[in-house]
Amino acid sequence: MAEHEAPENDAEEDRAELYRRSAERLRQLAAEVRFDFGRRQQLLALADAFDRLAEKGPAGANRR
Repeated sequence: MAEHEAPENDAEEDRAELYRRSAERLRQLAAEVRFDFGRRQQLLALADAFDRLAEKGPAGANRR
């Protein structure tokens, strides 16, 4: 049974890393928005949501 836990854990870690990279990219995009403050706020809120997703579960508990 333990054999099957490792790939799932790897998938969780990969998913958490993808969420973190997505959050970082959204923050970069928000920094590039020049005139639409509302859009910048939406991008930052979405980035925060991705960070929260990355923190959920076993993979997220070990990071940050």
